Amino acid sequence: MTKDGNFTGAAKLATASRDAVAMYTNAEGFADVSRTLTFHLDHLRGDVAVVHASGCLDQTTAPDLQHVLDDLLAAVPWAIVIDLSALSVLNPGAVASLVEVAYRAGEANIGICLVSADLTINGVLASEGVAELFEIQPATDAALRVLS
Repeated sequence: MTKDGNFTGAAKLATASRDAVAMYTNAEGFADVSRTLTFHLDHLRGDVAVVHASGCLDQTTAPDLQHVLDDLLAAVPWAIVIDLSALSVLNPGAVASLVEVAYRAGEANIGICLVSADLTINGVLASEGVAELFEIQPATDAALRVLS
């Protein structure tokens, strides 16, 4: 992500809204909507970034999310909130990307919080044994209160 908040790399960006879409094609060359991951970036305060992810987070789309989060970590915000509440799928193969970001944020003393009230999403994190790495809140406003 550039200093002005725009995304670079694999994710395609609609600059005005700061939305990015990672879309993949199937073997016939058609868009595979089931494997689409969309990002939207908000800065609720100057030092807290919120990344809203929707769609499918799996081992194919996880690198796109990690790229966005790596760019945010490089800007050294006070905290990052990763809103997973609009995910339709969290594949266990994608959890490693979230873990990597959590460790890097901890090393840089950057707060990190996940937003998810979905029992399936939270269950994937728990089954992978990583739920303890994250502060998990049911809504963005709750995440901001916890990080304050």
